[in-house]
Amino acid sequence: MNPAKDVVLDFGNGTTHNMVAYDDGIFVDTAKIMVEMDDYLKEKKVKFVKKKLSSLNELDSEFIFNCSGFGSKELNNDDKMVSVQGHLIMLKDQNPEDLQHMILVYFNEDKTKSKHKIKRSFYIFPKHLANTGINDVGVIGGTFIEDATDETPNEEEFDIMLQGAKKFYGIQ
Repeated sequence: MNPAKDVVLDFGNGTTHNMVAYDDGIFVDTAKIMVEMDDYLKEKKVKFVKKKLSSLNELDSEFIFNCSGFGSKELNNDDKMVSVQGHLIMLKDQNPEDLQHMILVYFNEDKTKSKHKIKRSFYIFPKHLANTGINDVGVIGGTFIEDATDETPNEEEFDIMLQGAKKFYGIQ
């Protein structure tokens, strides 16, 4: 790995931030990779089985891709697991060449209106969803809210997140 470099982000509007830059990150177009992987596996005649599980121990497999969300606690038989809700916004009409970086800044820890513990941050990085235009690239976020559920969507966090992004860039 290359050593980290101290840099100053200057947005030309009086807002600057002392940051640390790492030059050796690799961005992967996950939407493209997932489509290609699915096509490859179908071509190789890999058998896909859909079924409801109550434990990962029911599977006899060396590899498990576990994306079970709220079901993770039960599937992993681990009462200490908690759900973590996140908020992010996909960007549209961006120049992909302008998004060849990632920024991550942690803000404060607090409580949401629904009284859940929240860690707020600002991040931006290139991300492209399948079946979207080439200029519909980029994501900003984000929140990490422990124990939130579908009944506590914490939708006010989108506005708080956008305010944090504007403050970071010096746009008020």
